[in-house]
Parts: sequence; structure tokens; C-alpha cells
Amino acid sequence: HPWEHEVFILAGSGFVRDEDSKTPFGEGDVVFVAPEEKHQFVNDGDTTLRFICLVPLQQGKAVCSLEGGGPAE
Repeated sequence: HPWEHEVFILAGSGFVRDEDSKTPFGEGDVVFVAPEEKHQFVNDGDTTLRFICLVPLQQGKAVCSLEGGGPAE
């Protein structure tokens, strides 16, 4: 997507994968995803992965919508 986002890991563990590497995360960690960066969050634990994903406003306008139901790119 053309916007950055910040992900706060609330529970569980796993890793975020980009085109070149994977980085582990766990409860209490924060993950920054840059605009246009290909990424995937993977739960590699035995419990539910819970997180909050924040997307900043761009010039006072929302940059994404939950309408449409399609997966994020």
C-alpha cells in the first residue's frame, strides 16, 4: 500500500517477512512498515496473535478503508 503503518503487538509471537528477510516479534513490540514495502505477518506461536495496526492520516484524509473486503497488497 502507498501508506506507512505502525503495528503494536498485544499478544502472541511471530515474525514479519519482507522481500529479503524475516524479523521476529513478540508481545510488547512495535513494527514499522514503510510505504510500498511488501510484508507479511506470520503467527509462529501456539496462541492467538493480536495486534493493533495504525495508519496515519494523509493531508487530513483517510488513506484506506475496510470496505471491499479484499486482502491488503
